[in-house]
Amino acid sequence: MTNRFRSVAIAAALLVPTVAFSQASTRPFGQGSRIASVGVLTGGDYEGLGLGGSFEVGVKEFTPTLSLGVGAFAGYVRGDLGFGLGNVTQIPVMAIGNVHLAIPSQPKLDLYGGLSLGLLRTSVSFDDGDTGLFGDETLSNSDLGLGIQVGGRYAFTPRAMGFVQLGVNDIPLLYAGLSVKF
Repeated sequence: MTNRFRSVAIAAALLVPTVAFSQASTRPFGQGSRIASVGVLTGGDYEGLGLGGSFEVGVKEFTPTLSLGVGAFAGYVRGDLGFGLGNVTQIPVMAIGNVHLAIPSQPKLDLYGGLSLGLLRTSVSFDDGDTGLFGDETLSNSDLGLGIQVGGRYAFTPRAMGFVQLGVNDIPLLYAGLSVKF
């Protein structure tokens, strides 16, 4: 009886870390995860269109379903002032922090929300043609940027994911594209 109990205890001790590791490795995001994303940016202050990229690393797991990720985001958005007056270019370079929620019944889904803080470079180029009202001039300004974002990633494979993110304040309104986990 003692040998049988010892065999079951040894088998359970070997099986528990294997099951825990397999569950953690199939989650889209957790402690130790590294995800790079590239996507299209649109919306925001001037309804522009552009490209962006981000990188995020999982740094802390609070519970099996809740984790913290930190990283960086950079983008380029160009929009129109309207009425043929010129255009606006915005370049956000932000540090990001997101809290990720894993839903056990949806193992391919990664929901997250967080804050962005960094620099926002804005350039406005006036081009009024030959009217002489504004002249052809470019004004630039760098400012502290703060944003709030919520989003989700869906894992097509263990490494490839699609994502959509909505933001307010100094980050683009919509950021969508592809992510790679490595």
